[in-house]
Amino acid sequence: MREKLQRAQELMQGNTILFKEVIDEYREKRSEVNRNTELSASGKEKALQRLSKEYEKKSMKIAKQLKQERNDLASDAKKEAEKILTSQLPDVNEQKRKIFSQRVDNLEARVLFATTPDNAIVALGELAKAAEEPTLAYELKPKVMQLSQSILGTITDSNEAISTRKELGQMYEELSEKAKPEGSQEANDTIEAANSIMSAGLVGEAVRNALREVSVMTSSMIDQPQEYFGKYDLQTNE
Repeated sequence: MREKLQRAQELMQGNTILFKEVIDEYREKRSEVNRNTELSASGKEKALQRLSKEYEKKSMKIAKQLKQERNDLASDAKKEAEKILTSQLPDVNEQKRKIFSQRVDNLEARVLFATTPDNAIVALGELAKAAEEPTLAYELKPKVMQLSQSILGTITDSNEAISTRKELGQMYEELSEKAKPEGSQEANDTIEAANSIMSAGLVGEAVRNALREVSVMTSSMIDQPQEYFGKYDLQTNE
């Protein structure tokens, strides 16, 4: 997962150098045409048009290959990350589960029979922290949600209700984090990075502007090579 994402990032970084080489090559050939004294003005114009079309296609073929490879790597990394997030949580041994269940019953009673909302919140906080393993945290989430609603139902002051809702929400978020499979944070970061890579342009503004020398079409379509070959160059859709 990490390796594929890194390769996709390295591919992105190398795009500038690759397209610069194409632009330099185009400029050299353009200069050769302009220096050719055997060509008339009309001949040079036609030769430059053919050269522009040749390097337009060459640039777009490179873009198509780079984008496909980049997106494949990022997509694979994203799929691996999603597998981690949806993986089955580990089992809990019977003894630990019994001890946990007893503690949950005790703390739940403290929440329900608390004489003040503050006491109930303290007991609920202890309850949320009692789940030390992802599986137990996951199983505890519905109960914490239910007890949170019960606490909020006892508060009549609107300002107190807002602050309490915020506190209980933070408590639930922390429990939800504990309920995720191991490696979830890295998996979430990977998904975010992969989405960013797949939506990013292939080149920076400087390279995009330089590609206008080849053609305006090259500059404007460099990030959409598939669309280019499908719409503007049907015979070269390779």
